[in-house]
Amino acid sequence: MVPQVAWALVAAALAMWAAGMAFEEGPRDLHCSKPCCGASCKINCTWKDSGTTNRPPTTLYFCRGKPDHACRSFKVDHSTSLAVQQDRVYALENSTVFVERLSWDGQRRLRSENRTFLLILAVQFPQLKESEISFGRSNASLRLTWPETRECVKSQREKEVRIRPQRADNWTQGNCYSGKNDGIDKTAEVVCLLERDVPYEVQARHRIFHWSSHWSQWSAAVAVPCAIARSPKMHVTAGRLREDGMRNVTLQWERPGPDHGEVNFILIFTLLPCQGCETEWVKELGGQSSFKADLSGAAYNISLQASNKAGSAPASSLFLPPAQKAGPIALNVNFSGPRFMARWQAPLNAIGFCFESHALGEAPPETPCTDQELEAGSIYENSGMLQLNQCYRLAVHGMAEDTSHWSTFGSVHVFYGNAALEMPIHLEVGPDWARVRWKPPHNLSACPGATQKYVLCRRKVGEAHTETTYYNTSASSREFTFQNLDPQTAYLAGVWASTAGEGGGCWPHVTFATTHPDSKPKALDLSFLSLGIFIAFLMAAGGFHFSQKRIKASLWPPLPDPSGTQAVKILPALGQGQMHLLPLLLPSESGDPSEPLLVVEEGEGGGEEGGALEKVPPQEEAPLPPTEVPPPPEYKSQGLLLLGPTEEEEEGPTHTGHEGPQADLG
Repeated sequence: MVPQVAWALVAAALAMWAAGMAFEEGPRDLHCSKPCCGASCKINCTWKDSGTTNRPPTTLYFCRGKPDHACRSFKVDHSTSLAVQQDRVYALENSTVFVERLSWDGQRRLRSENRTFLLILAVQFPQLKESEISFGRSNASLRLTWPETRECVKSQREKEVRIRPQRADNWTQGNCYSGKNDGIDKTAEVVCLLERDVPYEVQARHRIFHWSSHWSQWSAAVAVPCAIARSPKMHVTAGRLREDGMRNVTLQWERPGPDHGEVNFILIFTLLPCQGCETEWVKELGGQSSFKADLSGAAYNISLQASNKAGSAPASSLFLPPAQKAGPIALNVNFSGPRFMARWQAPLNAIGFCFESHALGEAPPETPCTDQELEAGSIYENSGMLQLNQCYRLAVHGMAEDTSHWSTFGSVHVFYGNAALEMPIHLEVGPDWARVRWKPPHNLSACPGATQKYVLCRRKVGEAHTETTYYNTSASSREFTFQNLDPQTAYLAGVWASTAGEGGGCWPHVTFATTHPDSKPKALDLSFLSLGIFIAFLMAAGGFHFSQKRIKASLWPPLPDPSGTQAVKILPALGQGQMHLLPLLLPSESGDPSEPLLVVEEGEGGGEEGGALEKVPPQEEAPLPPTEVPPPPEYKSQGLLLLGPTEEEEEGPTHTGHEGPQADLG
């Protein structure tokens, strides 16, 4: 039983082996190229083949033109690649290349597909490295460059770029074209148009523009950050000049956003007065947003340039004005007309210095740098010329021998000229005084420390110059009062600023006249008159307010309360010929309130004598003064009417003999 099973397995194995031999797959996917255009570059051919290394040897054929023409063969044994020199094959004309080997059983020849190449141009460049690709970017375009050192000078190139926003998945073909510098100095240049101002990733590949050439593999993804439109603006804080002639300067700025990637900064400090010296200091910084430096007391131009992988932004700059403090030493300046002589003492050993003579408001001159070595404690002199009515800053700057840093030894502001005519003067006069106010001229007010004092002068019009009176006041004063002047007299006055480089003196040239002793300022009189009118108006308004209350109280006095009096009692029925005496007096009557009122009831005969109301004894009533003021509401609320005939009494019918007048006493 066992031998039968064994023979069955052997038969199955033989059948499978025979089937494999029948369907054995030979060499395939043949590819030949070289990495450069030069003759020294070998032609590399690769292919795929199934099986193990024990398969039969393989032969690579290069045939001129068609496969049945002259061929050159190369045995490869069990490998799947071969590198051949160009001079060993037909490289200058079209060649047909194929690979062939025997099958496992040796009964058949297995052959790859035929491939046709012009081998001298069958170039496939290596994959571009990320470090080989340089780029520059603006908001709307991206410029890519990489070196072309493959000895393909006369061959036209073909380039492709694909692009995608960062953190996106899909690549898109870039809208690109060859740049104007493409092919110059063995450099490839591609310009791509960008749709959005966002970070991108790009890949590039290239080849020779020929049907035998192959595309290189896509390069590694290159991150392209957003371009920096402009360098950030700086904010500077400068400390006071120390005793060593230096000051601490702090610069601060805002760092660009994360879309700009890694940003570096370059700071350039330029010492303005000493242009002929080594005055530029460059400091490269990383991603920081502030910097502290020790600088001299001279004026500086400071520029800041931001850059990232996309390129460098335009630099921002600021002007650092010179320090106002004089410095560790004093400059002794002597004047002889417009010429000056400055003497100073070196505070330390220096390997060079420059003397600054800068007219404020003008560009700093190119001061020559002196390479003379200075010894600490030695005296040195510098001279120069000054322009009239111009402020100058004189300063000495030196480079320390031990640190090679610039420091300011000393400085001073000087002014040469006569500023009296340019100084506006305002006068306020009285009978025996005159107050002078002035403002220093602009060129002198911008010259700190140059004014030592102000000299004022005045004299009467017509007097000789020898009669001029002079007054001195401090450099901080802006007004002065002339006292003990003669009334109604014309004077001349002037103000002069005294500086170290004096170029003139006080000269009275402004005319004014004192007033009469009894004259008073009209403005003051008008002020008191307006105040009196205002007070009178307030008093009149107050008097009217209080008198209005008194008039109302006198015209309409308050009514008495009738409750609890006989005026509201119901009288019993009266017999014929009877009467009641009521102590009632209407408010409008002028008689005595205690006088009784006589009421007579008319008899049946209807005589006229008994039908009237009479006062006993009769007395003539005093007439009330006429008034148009309506009665107060309290009169109406009690149902009382003023005395006088009503419309019914005036316009009603005449009573008959049986009806007499009645009084409603209820």
